[in-house]
Amino acid sequence: MKKLSIFLALSTMLIDQLTKFLVVENFSENLTIIKLSNFLNLVLVYNRGISFGLFNGIDYSNNIFSLVSLIIIGFLLKWLKNSAILVESIALGLIIGGAFGNVLDRIFRSGVVDFIQLHWEGYYWPNFNVADSAICLGVIILTILSIDFKRKQK
Repeated sequence: MKKLSIFLALSTMLIDQLTKFLVVENFSENLTIIKLSNFLNLVLVYNRGISFGLFNGIDYSNNIFSLVSLIIIGFLLKWLKNSAILVESIALGLIIGGAFGNVLDRIFRSGVVDFIQLHWEGYYWPNFNVADSAICLGVIILTILSIDFKRKQK
């Protein structure tokens, strides 16, 4: 079970880094947006803040957010080590892989590469990446497990 979660974390991180590499390598200064559909674009953005670009522009934010992320990853690894539930371990693997993918960006690219842009009728969701998607999916799974656990306790 733990091996599966570590494999999932490493796979998530590698897929995230591969997609970011492809976007960074294939976008030029002149190319700012690729429209894929009526609701999906590819756009190269470097997020130096945290979720939704919060705290962008704060001095040393990359260093601070990298350190905080690594501490959180450490706690998540300890949680994973003690987890006895397969679905919980899978969720933790997704979160760890996504978090590590974004930390690598902060260290080697001076900001998290976000490139997926969803929009509808003039409303735009903040840009995100594969790592962000994995983190969100993992958190959703953990939330559902928590709600189900509380429901079963009653």
